[in-house]
Amino acid sequence: MKTILITGTFLLSSFFGCAQIILGGSIFGGISALKSDREEGRIGSSYFWDFQRSFALGGFAQYKINAVISIQADLLYNQHQYLEGYTITQWFPEDRGFHWHRAAHHVSIPILIQFQLKKAYLSAGLQGSYLFHQKTTHTSFGYPDSPNESIWTDRGDLNPFNLEFAGGIGYQTTKNLRIEARALIGSTNRMNRELGHTYLAYSTQFILGFSYSIWKASSYETIDN
Repeated sequence: MKTILITGTFLLSSFFGCAQIILGGSIFGGISALKSDREEGRIGSSYFWDFQRSFALGGFAQYKINAVISIQADLLYNQHQYLEGYTITQWFPEDRGFHWHRAAHHVSIPILIQFQLKKAYLSAGLQGSYLFHQKTTHTSFGYPDSPNESIWTDRGDLNPFNLEFAGGIGYQTTKNLRIEARALIGSTNRMNRELGHTYLAYSTQFILGFSYSIWKASSYETIDN
């Protein structure tokens, strides 16, 4: 029994002996979309969605368990932009239709496990987001008797909460600077059922950015500089 305790203590001390806490900031830019299973609205019309620009910025806290494994949590302001609409291609001399452009403003908290591979690393985890503001621009075209554009600024038809699967790959360029690419795939239907929406739409985001470490709790280094 004594041997088991000594061996376990040694293994735990070896596993956590290089622990380190790092604080820093991040900025990302990329594209986002609402991928929908929405059907065509009527005969002779086609539904579409498309990627739009997005960005995120904020801070992170990273706990390095050892030279290989670490856990990171971010606190981000995260803006998604979405575009969807209909185009009517029959019965009129020229195309008619309308589209919605949504700017959705979130507070996001991704929690990631990272695996260091020399200067490169892989990450995987979950991101939870809360929608605190939405601006939707509704634009029509080909209708001479209707207004071309209308705007409303509330949470509208999007659910306030979103849960996404997150994965990424990064590279430690210097002692404090990292470059990282992330993909976030939504698992929550963004359309608010309480407003009568019957179709499903899930968020997708691809971002690329930089993270910079500004404070460390110890002098332990995981890479050569």
